Amino acid sequence: MGHTFEASFVGAMVLQQLIRSASELRAASGVAASVLDLTKNDNFRIADLVKLIERDPALTARMLSAVNACQFGFTRQISNLQQALPILGQRKLRSIALSFSIINTFSSDVDEKVYRDFWRRSLTTSLVADRLSTSVSNVDRNDAYVAGLLADIGILALAQLVPEVYLPVYEQAHDTTLADAERDVFGFDHAEFGACLLEVWEFPQVLSSAVTDHHNKEKAKYDGLVRLLLAGNLVPNAIWLAQASAFEAAFSCFEQFFQFDIQRFIDLALEVNQAVAREAEAFQIGGLRAVDGDTLEIIKDGFGLSAHC
Repeated sequence: MGHTFEASFVGAMVLQQLIRSASELRAASGVAASVLDLTKNDNFRIADLVKLIERDPALTARMLSAVNACQFGFTRQISNLQQALPILGQRKLRSIALSFSIINTFSSDVDEKVYRDFWRRSLTTSLVADRLSTSVSNVDRNDAYVAGLLADIGILALAQLVPEVYLPVYEQAHDTTLADAERDVFGFDHAEFGACLLEVWEFPQVLSSAVTDHHNKEKAKYDGLVRLLLAGNLVPNAIWLAQASAFEAAFSCFEQFFQFDIQRFIDLALEVNQAVAREAEAFQIGGLRAVDGDTLEIIKDGFGLSAHC
């Protein structure tokens, strides 16, 4: 698997359940399994993939929304898969289709708060990573978006597979301590677990490695993709929960790694959180409202960050 876990019995059981679930999905007759099978051959025909994905209206809608939300170099709105897929290319197409398929797989019957939190963090991280990727050398923009979308897939999977064990851990831990709490209970955290999931689904190694380390500040110093995920993953609590520590941590990261001043950070936060609200509405995900600029300015002033301006 590429990861070593000193796991408890429960941790080993969860890992085996995950592997089994992924294997069953591969063997199933659904679109996700068919996409994976078709794109294993580098010579697959785009037209065949278009027909395949169009069998799933929800997947089609999410892919088009994702393509238009990120800026893949398009100068016009992409309205159908025939337009999007040839431009995206095989690797990008496969990654985006599988990303949404995996998220859908682990979204059924999951706790409502975990589901809402996941989408807020996932969409925010992916959109931030996408927008910052142009300032980081040797990082593919598509990798930034997809890695951001899947960075916390381990949370969603754990909440579905072992809710009776995981939900108390999730509800009692703050974001800064969630990984520690997970390791105490399972022997691994959601980042490691999510990376294992991506390996099972045969995503590129660069994505699973970045997901493993997306909370690792030291790794972010020399790994551009990890840097993007770390920054993006800090933004949701800063703009939605208005936590002083979260806002300061997010701004500090942007200041250190991307040389942002406070106004530039506010502007990006506003742009992204409004984009997330639009995406959430399109995906019919409730509770992800946009935060207005006045609110962010109040947060900034209240946290004593004006001196950074």
